Amino acid sequence: MSAVRRAPAILALALALLALPSAASGSGDDVGARIINGSDAPAGAWPSATYLLGTANGVNYWACGGSVIAPRVILTAAHCVMNGVGTAANPGLSRARPGVLLRTDTSTQQAWTAAVPHPDYNRFTFRNDVALITLPADTTAPPMPLIAPWQDGLVAAGAVAAISGWGMTDPADESLPTPARLQQASVPINADAACTASYGADFAADVMLCAGDLAAQIDTCKGDSGGPLALTVGGSRLLVGDTSWGAFPCADGANPGVYGRLSAFRSWLLSGTAPANQLVRDHVAAQTAEATGLTLTNTGSDVTVSWSVTPANWTTTGFRVTINGLTDTTTGPAATRVVRIPSGGPVSVTVEPQVTLGTAMAATVTGTPTPTRPPTVAATLAGTASAGSTLSATASSDDPWGSAPSFQWTLDGAPIANATGSTYVIPMTSAGKRIGVEVRASNAAGTGLATVATGAVTAAPGFARSTILTRGRRAVGAKLSVTAPTVVASPTARITYQWLRNGKALKGKTKRTYVVAKADRGKRLTCRITAKNAVGTNKIVSRPARIPA
Repeated sequence: MSAVRRAPAILALALALLALPSAASGSGDDVGARIINGSDAPAGAWPSATYLLGTANGVNYWACGGSVIAPRVILTAAHCVMNGVGTAANPGLSRARPGVLLRTDTSTQQAWTAAVPHPDYNRFTFRNDVALITLPADTTAPPMPLIAPWQDGLVAAGAVAAISGWGMTDPADESLPTPARLQQASVPINADAACTASYGADFAADVMLCAGDLAAQIDTCKGDSGGPLALTVGGSRLLVGDTSWGAFPCADGANPGVYGRLSAFRSWLLSGTAPANQLVRDHVAAQTAEATGLTLTNTGSDVTVSWSVTPANWTTTGFRVTINGLTDTTTGPAATRVVRIPSGGPVSVTVEPQVTLGTAMAATVTGTPTPTRPPTVAATLAGTASAGSTLSATASSDDPWGSAPSFQWTLDGAPIANATGSTYVIPMTSAGKRIGVEVRASNAAGTGLATVATGAVTAAPGFARSTILTRGRRAVGAKLSVTAPTVVASPTARITYQWLRNGKALKGKTKRTYVVAKADRGKRLTCRITAKNAVGTNKIVSRPARIPA
């Protein structure tokens, strides 16, 4: 085939002519070789692949690739149906072998009925380099769908595309024999800016795209023109480009191959006046696009609706999606829709493809979404972390289909028995420790947990006993003593003593012991113990010791 590959534009015509050996040469199908650094295509990988042989004036011939897009229509490059001087191919003498893996397989061979290049094809710039070939009878090769308008965004820099053809393997040696087996490779789509950097004004991004693995030097070459550039979407190969031109030698490590951007030709394919265009329209009009495989999954209150389309109707422009009675239209490269349903409950979704040709069948699913993760739980505490105070916990879960949040109060991380309400009164015994609460909520995917805790609980001093004894003999010169009861306080309390005679403080008598003096005869002696911290003060007085007169 005439894989028109060019470096400067002025060489394009010369290169095209070099790819047109005369019929008298006897070389027949051995025009070019195969994809550079490709591999053998497995059986069934490219069921729409077509090997084309074209003639002009009954003398010159060339070989190209193509793709079946309707039962009697092959899509190829425009330069594959016209020779380098603008002479159209002779349909009666040209041949197509649709659906073959071996180019030598003539079992499906048919003569062309007609070849129709794009009306605005420019053989000097290769703008609009696309054409349709009509066959006299339906082929058994399945049509390859073009990428749908709502998926055009997938044809972007970095996307990995597949190529196939029977073109050259060695860009430096055109004399190598053509292998019988179809070749294939994967190449990344390159950014338009990179293509412009390679080819300048020759690259027209509105009707062209480029692809190639420059580092691995994988590329199409002479003999691959008209063949497919395809993306795999949802398990189906979709046609996004046709091999057009590029630098020569091919796979030079600096310049990618250039392809016709088929989304730019969609209007002509469907509205052209040639019989081939009508056959394409008839094929698409006979298709029914059906939304299938609807699923509902939720991540919190965000419900993701997913679906697929059978078949991959390439006139689908988007989807009318109705969720719980609310209708909107979804477009974009993914057949998904995310909606927030904070109140929970069942979800009913209807998805109807929107098509410009053919018919559409809606699909409906109703049910409770299947969670993809446990709930995300949040908890807060309100109140003062002090003994005797009441703490209040609030909790929330982002999954309205999960269980209601539950509470478990903790003391220094350990569960407190029977403390499972939303409030908790802090006892004095918790002084200096941390009060926390664990909040849990569960759904089918698991349990979400949130914990929150106070700082150390503060408490004014409290005495473990309400009375203390005054110990010792009640006699002059004897020693009296008191022992302070256990003090519960947070932070720690400071303990002080003050001895009293008949209720009046004795100056300087501030120890826990006291030696009875003569002045105490006939009097009542007591000791006042004071516990004080930053939170408060508490006092207790010992039982009186009466000193005989």
